[in-house]
Amino acid sequence: MGMWLRVVRVVPAALVLAVSAGAQPSGIIDEANFTLTRAGAPFGTEYFKIIRRLGSDGVEYVAQCTRTMEGTIIRTALTADSAGNPTTYTRAMTGGSQTQMTARRAINLLTVNEEGRAASSRDYVFTPGTLILDDDVIHQLYFVTWRDPRAIGFVAPGGRVTGHGTVTEVGRENIMFGRVAVPAIHYAFGEGDARREIWIDSDRRLLKVSNPARQIVGTRDRPPR
Repeated sequence: MGMWLRVVRVVPAALVLAVSAGAQPSGIIDEANFTLTRAGAPFGTEYFKIIRRLGSDGVEYVAQCTRTMEGTIIRTALTADSAGNPTTYTRAMTGGSQTQMTARRAINLLTVNEEGRAASSRDYVFTPGTLILDDDVIHQLYFVTWRDPRAIGFVAPGGRVTGHGTVTEVGRENIMFGRVAVPAIHYAFGEGDARREIWIDSDRRLLKVSNPARQIVGTRDRPPR
């Protein structure tokens, strides 16, 4: 009887782990190349990949990108926990100027270290729900659409600025890829010159983004598969 009770206690725990792992499978959840335009003229490209995997503290997300524009190449890698809260971030820029920085979250603080001639270390208040959103890359807006309509704080390490904005659902519409229409959910984040428009499909994959004030539009090269 005693041994049977011990077995009963172990099996449910194993089942919970199996169900949890099955509900959060590892793999690529979005990957695409975006073409960007400014006032209708070519303004570079951004290739990104976002994967879900099992980390040391459970499920985590890794978002990597290579952004090319006007002779400058920016490479970033962002790790976020299962709730989409950033934990680490690296950013390297080559071309017109060269910079390299790393950032790490600890409790309610984000520490950013920049290497090279302009070596520095900066701390930002970084409470749960705060995002990393650099202005010159677009795929990080993926994490904005995880939040219910509300105000979101963010840090832009590349620009050394902080801010906040409210994310709202604008409506449903189609994004055209040639003759292929993909149903999309349209969100807006922020207001004024900082406003961003974001379109995702039913699986939350990025389809299109825009910065109306700067006339910048980024569109996925082909529909998701």
